[in-house]
Amino acid sequence: GEHLEKRVDEVLNRAYDLLKEIEKEGLFKTIEKGIFAGIKRPIDGGKGLEGVIEKEESYFNPFI
Repeated sequence: GEHLEKRVDEVLNRAYDLLKEIEKEGLFKTIEKGIFAGIKRPIDGGKGLEGVIEKEESYFNPFI
């Protein structure tokens, strides 16, 4: 119905605007500002950083 069409247009327009903002600012900058997903995360920190490690030279990913 008409209500559904309006809602679809609204969601698609908001998604388009978000993608344009990400394109303009960059993904990491929009994450820092909380624009992307509504959650702010600093470029050099955030949740889960303590679990990130550097790959060794011998690292192999069979899926790539």
